[in-house]
Amino acid sequence: VLELEPAECLQVVPCEVEKLRDWLQCDPVRLEMSTALLLPDGDAFIKKLMTRIGKVRRHLAQEMGIAVPGVRLHDYVCREDGYRILIREVRRGEGILHPGRLMAVVGNSTAPEGVPGHDPTYGMPVVWVEPSQRQSAEESGCLVFDSLSVMMTHLTYLLRKHAALITGTEETAFLLDALGHHRLVAEVVPARISLAGLRKVLQLLLAEGVSIRDLALILEAILDQSSAEPEALVEGCRRALRDSLILPYAN
Repeated sequence: VLELEPAECLQVVPCEVEKLRDWLQCDPVRLEMSTALLLPDGDAFIKKLMTRIGKVRRHLAQEMGIAVPGVRLHDYVCREDGYRILIREVRRGEGILHPGRLMAVVGNSTAPEGVPGHDPTYGMPVVWVEPSQRQSAEESGCLVFDSLSVMMTHLTYLLRKHAALITGTEETAFLLDALGHHRLVAEVVPARISLAGLRKVLQLLLAEGVSIRDLALILEAILDQSSAEPEALVEGCRRALRDSLILPYAN
C-alpha cells in the first residue's frame, strides 16, 4: 500500500534516533511557565531569566556546595499566569504571577489596593499592585518584589530544600574533580569508601540542610572513622563541621 520494500520499513532514520534520545532524557530541574509571563518582550525576559538562574546556581554553590544542573525551560499551558517547578520530573512547587504587577508582602503593614494573593514560596499574604504604587507600598512597610524575583526566590528555596535529590553520583564525581585535592581524594575514594557511598553521605547531610561546601573537611572526617556505613559517617562529618553548623545561631 505504501509502495515500500520491506527492508525500507526496518531502516532507522538517524534524526529519529536523536529525537528518541531526547525523549528518554529526564530533566533534573525544569521550570515551566505560561507564555503570558513573557509579555510584552519575551526575548528580554528570557535573557533576564537565564541571567538570574545563573546567579541562583552560583549562590547555591557558594552556600550549600552543590552543583545545580542546568534548568530546562518549558511552556506551561495549564494556566495563563502560572508557573511550576519540577525536580526529578516531580512537581515540587507552583505559583501564580500577575504580569505587569509587583508583589507586595503585607505582613503587619497596611495592605495597599490591588489583587490579593499568597506568596508562592512561604505562603504569606500579599497584594499584587501596579508599578506606580511601589513607593506608597514601601512607605507603608511592605516588601515589594517583581515577578521574576518571586519566581527565582521560589526556585532557590526548592533547590535548597531538595538538594539531596539533585546530588547524584555524577554530581558527586564532579565535586571531587572540582575540589582538586587529588591525594586526599585518592585516600578516600575508592580506598576508604566507594563513590556511591560518598554520594549517600553527602545526600544525608544535604537532607538535613548541612552545607557540603567544605568537602575536604568532610573527606578528612570520613578518613578518620572506622565505620563504613554512611549513617555512621554522617555523625563524624557533623562533628567535623560543628563550627559552621552553630555559626548561624551564635550571638
